[in-house]
Amino acid sequence: MPAPGRGGRDPAGVTSRSRQVRRPGGLPARQDWRRPRQPVKTVPRCHPRTGGLPRDPPHQRVPHPRQPLGILGNRTGKVGSAPMTSPIAAALPPEGGARRCGRSGYLGNIRRPSRVLSGDQFSATPDTGPPGPHTPGLGAAGGTQLSGLHALRNRVVDAPDSVGARKRARRWQWLREAFPGIGSMSVIDLGGTVETWLRAPVRPGAVHVVNLEAPPAEVPDWIRADRADACDLPEHIAGSRYDLVFSNSVIEHVGGHAQRMRFAAAVHRLAPKHWVQTPYRYFPIEPHWLFPGFQFLPLVVRGEISHRWPLMHTPSASRSEGITAAMEVELLSRTELGYYFPDSVLRQEKAMGLVKSLIAVKTI
Repeated sequence: MPAPGRGGRDPAGVTSRSRQVRRPGGLPARQDWRRPRQPVKTVPRCHPRTGGLPRDPPHQRVPHPRQPLGILGNRTGKVGSAPMTSPIAAALPPEGGARRCGRSGYLGNIRRPSRVLSGDQFSATPDTGPPGPHTPGLGAAGGTQLSGLHALRNRVVDAPDSVGARKRARRWQWLREAFPGIGSMSVIDLGGTVETWLRAPVRPGAVHVVNLEAPPAEVPDWIRADRADACDLPEHIAGSRYDLVFSNSVIEHVGGHAQRMRFAAAVHRLAPKHWVQTPYRYFPIEPHWLFPGFQFLPLVVRGEISHRWPLMHTPSASRSEGITAAMEVELLSRTELGYYFPDSVLRQEKAMGLVKSLIAVKTI
């Protein structure tokens, strides 16, 4: 009996693990008893930016394995061959658009909506027409939204029958009660305007208005207006004497502790009596921006809000200008106002049961 051949085969062509199959021509061939393994078709990873292979047409692109379906697919608005129905898909930049981050208005592949609002869009008249030149792309819905915001601000601050107008009227009544003889007094208003006194229900004997802005061309004979810095008054104003110094929401704008000390020194020097009002720092809604907790936010966030928040009186044209505007306002606490005016009585003005503003009053 011949010895088994190579591979453990015997002349009978049968082994314990395999069997011999004769091919035509007499050559043996091995056929394994196990089922042959099928080749595995691998799918390469998608392109990190386009969401598909670089040479794939848009309708054949596949999403990244770790990419949420329907949010960050390719830029054509499709994932594979299915259209994207997510509301975020409508905000994605178009095919071939720049993919940038940061202040350019893009965050990854999701575009952040942005708009620049101008101060003339916050008039008392509702905006029923098309959006202005500074609100591109708002359309009719955007104009309706802005009209609603105008109405809200007017109802709270600007309108004659608004909450702010009622507070101001009550404040004028307090001034009349604190100084009964104001009708014959000479008053210097640091940081005020001529228009304020023309609309005021109180008329002193004489009013001298000092402001950084240029005064109007025509003023009544009982009002005098000069352009000057209240923290650095010229000699012809600093050497004058008055019966009362009036200041409304100015000391928080002069810029820092040193400037506030100069402002307080001018108040004490110009008259024996004064009325200095300022918004309270710890009131939950910042009065200039009408934004909750604005004064406690980081500066970069306040700059962005100044640029985008539509309820403030005059939104900034850019974030850098918004940062500048935020840095120019420093609300005071009760302790700070009492430090600058130690001989005054601090009167509190409240809203919703909370202290809204403080008034340093000296009547003697």
